[in-house]
Amino acid sequence: MIAVYTRGLAFADVTLDHDLLLAHTTRKADTSVLVRSAPGAQDATRALSRVTAAYPGTVLRDGLATDDQVAQQRANAWVNYLVVGVIIAYTAITVVNSLAMTTAARRREFALLRLSGTARRQVAAMMRRESAVVVLSGVGLGTLLSAFPLILVALALGGPPWPAVPATGYAAIAGVTGALAVAGTMVPVRVLLRIRPVEAIGSRE
Repeated sequence: MIAVYTRGLAFADVTLDHDLLLAHTTRKADTSVLVRSAPGAQDATRALSRVTAAYPGTVLRDGLATDDQVAQQRANAWVNYLVVGVIIAYTAITVVNSLAMTTAARRREFALLRLSGTARRQVAAMMRRESAVVVLSGVGLGTLLSAFPLILVALALGGPPWPAVPATGYAAIAGVTGALAVAGTMVPVRVLLRIRPVEAIGSRE
């Protein structure tokens, strides 16, 4: 037995016989040979040296990728990280701005509550509960809506139906989302509660 081929992750990979594939190439020769040796094996090193001496132009590399390929992959990864970071930052600004504007539009409601005898801490507690409901609803709906396509992707890749989502990553996303929602609501509330109720209730929307 030479190798065991399990699955190609549904990426349309094809496994062919070596001689069959070689016959359909232009050079009719192998372009690379992968060799695995035990750490510190001297016999393998001497054998590879004899191969390079017998076939001029043969280059030995430690690893499957060259330095140029690794550098290019790192550059592409940083570009992808930058694009995703800009998208996330824009989304976060939009969410916080929408929540802040929505909360600021309720200043007359807060003023009316305070004029009717509601204390500042009671108004703040009410908004904290509303923020908690919004965060829990958003995280719950987001989880349910993303679970279905992730399960389909997992099934298409040939693995188990449960998507491989790290618990720490999920907690980080949910935590940052909740923090943004709370900040976009409670910061305007703190500012509005500093205004006198008589002044706030007479202001225009």
